[in-house]
Amino acid sequence: MVFRSSRVLPCALVLWLSTTLSVWAAPAIVVTGDWNPAIGAADLQSGAGSDLVPTLQSSASQVAVDITGMAGDSDAWRIDVRRTDSVWHGDFTLEVRRTSDGAGSGVINSGSSYLELTVLDEALCDGEGDRTGFEAQFRLGGISLQIPPDVYSTTLTWTLVDT
Repeated sequence: MVFRSSRVLPCALVLWLSTTLSVWAAPAIVVTGDWNPAIGAADLQSGAGSDLVPTLQSSASQVAVDITGMAGDSDAWRIDVRRTDSVWHGDFTLEVRRTSDGAGSGVINSGSSYLELTVLDEALCDGEGDRTGFEAQFRLGGISLQIPPDVYSTTLTWTLVDT
């Protein structure tokens, strides 16, 4: 009897671990896409001698965002975004907005108005449950011939906060 009992206990333990691991899926965010605008003669307001257009806008579907692994349709989350500048000019402004709802059984709220990005986390949107394939658009402002020609770059960090 004792021998059989010791065989049953490890099987029960393995079953419990396997169930626990499948329930504890980690929330995750995946952002796909980037934007590399090149500013040149075509961006002059009125041809030679004029200033550059002050604002450039990306495609409405420039990046796609997936939120997965939430603990259910009522598990709330928020997306924070910040920029980390490599080479940046202080006159530039970079903004982002959500342009679609994506798909999934969860919901998504806010984020349809442009949000200016800074070096601090800023809340872009919030929602509940899994949501995949919602899209975002960028707008770069402060463009001028007064800014020295260079390759300017910044990196965006998208953070999923499980609220």
